[in-house]
Parts: sequence; C-alpha cells; structure tokens
Amino acid sequence: MGAPERVAVFDELADGMLRSVTLSDGTTVCLARLGEQVTAVRDQCSHADFPLSQGYLNPDGTIECGWHGAQFRCADGAVCRGPATDPVECFDVLVDAGVVYVRRLIA
Repeated sequence: MGAPERVAVFDELADGMLRSVTLSDGTTVCLARLGEQVTAVRDQCSHADFPLSQGYLNPDGTIECGWHGAQFRCADGAVCRGPATDPVECFDVLVDAGVVYVRRLIA
C-alpha cells in the first residue's frame, strides 16, 4: 500500500454527499460519506469516464453515475447496475482526529 494522504476534514464532508479530491499523483478520488463512515473510489465511471462525484450517493451505499445511471458499491467498487461492467478502484480510508486520509490499495 502507498502512504496515506490527507484529503479532507471529516466535519466538512456533508452526510449523504460525494466530494472529489485529488491525490499528489494526480489521481482523482470520489469520497462518499454515509453517517460516520467515509469510503473512497476512483472518481471515474468505468463505463464512460464520467466523474462519479457528479452523480448521486444512494442510501444503500451505492454511487450512481449521473450520466448513464451505472451503480457501484462504495465498499468495494463492485458494479451493482449497468451499463458498466467493470468495477471501480477502491481506496483505503482512515479518519483520525477528524482528518480523512486516503491510501491507494496495491494488489
């Protein structure tokens, strides 16, 4: 795994909302906050490259792409509804002392 990067302040993330952040290597990541949990996936729909952060966070913990309606599970990036067929990359998230850190998972 890579080193964790500070990307946000927890209290500045609105519950039920998405936010795009950029890592030091230029990768854009979509943060999703549901209650006290924050998850992170690549901010790019695997179907047509639309920013997932411009979509919708559903109460069931899925992100819906605002362009063609593909849905991805926030917890693991799995496709829940097409037209996408490939999952999106997930990132490890740590919240420490009110600060949100993201770390790329290395396979």
